[in-house]
Amino acid sequence: MAKILLIEDNHLNRDMLSRRFRRRGYEIVVAPDAEIGIALAHSENPALILMDISLPGMNGWEATRQSKSSAMTAQIPVIAVTVHAMAMEALLQSRAWL
Repeated sequence: MAKILLIEDNHLNRDMLSRRFRRRGYEIVVAPDAEIGIALAHSENPALILMDISLPGMNGWEATRQSKSSAMTAQIPVIAVTVHAMAMEALLQSRAWL
């Protein structure tokens, strides 16, 4: 089945999401921060990226911009994963995810 890259700094969230997707047959690659996530997006060629918005260091917004600006990863869909309602509102109004 498809490979999913999960970029999430919270280990509890990483564990919960990874287990749920693996039980459904997906291959999961995890990254604890944006820098590792961007490198894995290039090397692993996932079918989908689940991106936490609130990452330490480089945040999910910037990581998505970098991913979308690279010819190797621009075609990979990115889904925002966040618990912040205000971040989701800003996401809906931004063009970073297009």
